Amino acid sequence: MVKINRDKITRLRLAITGTPGVGKHTCAKILCKKLDLELIDINKTIIENNCVAKIDKTNGNEINQKKAKKVLKKVMDFEKRFVVVGHLAPYVMESTDVDLIIVLRRNPYQLRKIYKKRRYSASKIKENVSSEILGITSYDVLKVFGKRKVAEIDITNDNIEKNVEKIEKIVNKQSIKEFGKIDWLSLIYENKDVDILLNKL
Repeated sequence: MVKINRDKITRLRLAITGTPGVGKHTCAKILCKKLDLELIDINKTIIENNCVAKIDKTNGNEINQKKAKKVLKKVMDFEKRFVVVGHLAPYVMESTDVDLIIVLRRNPYQLRKIYKKRRYSASKIKENVSSEILGITSYDVLKVFGKRKVAEIDITNDNIEKNVEKIEKIVNKQSIKEFGKIDWLSLIYENKDVDILLNKL
């Protein structure tokens, strides 16, 4: 059990991101409740403030990034203790917006099962699974926020409570931030499932 004196945390600006389906929102909600933090949902904020440029129910909506950045910045500037969550974090946020950003990673085999349950289109499944295998979100986060502010967590084999605890330990500096150690591509080659990139898993 990780003990954090939330009364002593006068300022905590945290972001949680990752490929769709990794468990971002579930972890963020539990963390906010435990640490009494404000939850800022990027997707919800974008929709409520008319930042959607084009609606595409099959492959995902097109976002007005410039407008979304301005809206989110206003929301974050108003709060001192928050968790902002969403897969769009590296595209609608800047490095100065947060002190730490956590990238959740999940085994692509698990992700594909999740997407099928959600009834994603074949093209959307291929795009998201390929993105996770290649670490696209992690790479984009690194470009925007820099290595000092970024940590990756593999949530594949643990339950929600354990994964939230991993985040707490990083926040409380009880665990070292790790980045670049998760390698799904080697796993895919080892299992001779390179065709996963072609939507044949």
